[in-house]
Amino acid sequence: MDYVEKTPGRIEVATILREAILSGEFKAGHELSLTGTAVMPRVSSTPVREAFQPLEAEGLLELRMNRGAIVTPINTKFVTDHFDMRRMLEGEAVFRAVNNNMPAESLRAPQNSIQAMASIPNDVYDEYDFRFHQTFRSGSQNNKLCFFLDTLWNGPSYSHTRGKQVDHSSSVIEHGLILDYAESHGAERARDIMHVHIDRSRQIILDARIS
Repeated sequence: MDYVEKTPGRIEVATILREAILSGEFKAGHELSLTGTAVMPRVSSTPVREAFQPLEAEGLLELRMNRGAIVTPINTKFVTDHFDMRRMLEGEAVFRAVNNNMPAESLRAPQNSIQAMASIPNDVYDEYDFRFHQTFRSGSQNNKLCFFLDTLWNGPSYSHTRGKQVDHSSSVIEHGLILDYAESHGAERARDIMHVHIDRSRQIILDARIS
């Protein structure tokens, strides 16, 4: 799939760690080293170090001088607040992008391609998902909004099933609806579907924490 844009290393690492912490895969007190973890084999220390910084700012990690980081206690309210912010900001980004007449044609080919797949590999979906959300963020034409959404990005939210093939069909359908409304200039409906999309991701994470 040559349309896929590679997620920057620091964002990819931060996404993996954020998913693992929010879902409870990494518990409070878990030690993370700069040389990688079980969910990040063969990752160099530079993107890990760069990823630790925004995660510390979010309250997910406590940095240790030259010794990596420690996962801080995370409760259900923290997770709910995180996704409430994503819901508001992602919805606003889509609303603004559609009203800005953001060209959506660049997403139609990848959307059609991924919808045609009987089974979507996790890594293919991950890159497609990143590009989809990043395109609408950029389309909002608000640099601050893009910055805050980048710090909240937690990807497809399937850390609790890492290593297993995941059914991405619901997310792909929601993306398709958002794209349809973007092409028909239905800003409010596109925002509504984004809210549904984020709400479902939140529930996946909350279910993972109690399973």
